Amino acid sequence: MRLQMRQLAVCILLPLLYLAQSPAQASTDPELRRLLKEAIESDSGFVDRFDAQVWLLDMSRRLEKFVENPKTRIEMLKLIHYEAQGTIMVNRCSMTGRIIDGPADAVWDDGEWISWDWINGQLHEQELRQRYPEASFELVQIFEDLVDVAAEYKDITDRYLPVFGELGELFAEITFGIKRHKPRTQGSDGRLGNDFIEIKTITPEKKNEKVSVKRKGNFNKLLVVKINEDFEFEARMLDRKHMGKGSGKLAVVAWSSMRPKHSEQNGA
Repeated sequence: MRLQMRQLAVCILLPLLYLAQSPAQASTDPELRRLLKEAIESDSGFVDRFDAQVWLLDMSRRLEKFVENPKTRIEMLKLIHYEAQGTIMVNRCSMTGRIIDGPADAVWDDGEWISWDWINGQLHEQELRQRYPEASFELVQIFEDLVDVAAEYKDITDRYLPVFGELGELFAEITFGIKRHKPRTQGSDGRLGNDFIEIKTITPEKKNEKVSVKRKGNFNKLLVVKINEDFEFEARMLDRKHMGKGSGKLAVVAWSSMRPKHSEQNGA
């Protein structure tokens, strides 16, 4: 309906422009010059500034005998030019500026379009903040993005990106609040309160659900993160005193011997 009214207005106004074939004398009205400048800089289909100025000034003079108010004339001319160029008015999300294709893509609220993508993004952000209340939200977003990229890479190439160790430690950090040490720190991977934590990851490629840990490591607790083929994360923690005793350099700990601690689904 709105588009039909705009087209009707153009059909009425165009003949008026050409009824006045003899333009009036050049106007030096400062208000008209200001309105011309604003019209040229607006998004009304004008490509060349000089052409826009010539066209608007010429047509404004012709229309002056029919419409005295310069502001009204300029608005009419902008409308005529817009429609004559075949430019289609588009609705945009007020929050992102993205084009709205129709009501299915957005909701009309208080005179503005708000896209469902933006709304769902806000809901997802709220969910993440509740899931990881102590973590930096920027770090949580990076974790989510890395998981998505790794999953997409697997779908496309049928290969796993070699990032599971970092993903496991990052999951431990944002989930439990572990403060990780600087890279290549010996003995443990991070600290949780007064406890030093060693973090190990069971990857989707691993045939058995076991991890090996250096007995000489300086840690109080072992945290194991398991990532399955669907890129779902689960973590279990074990006090060092409950690790099997032995004389070898490595202690082998089975996933099944650890009590459930935390699980998280991150489907791509």
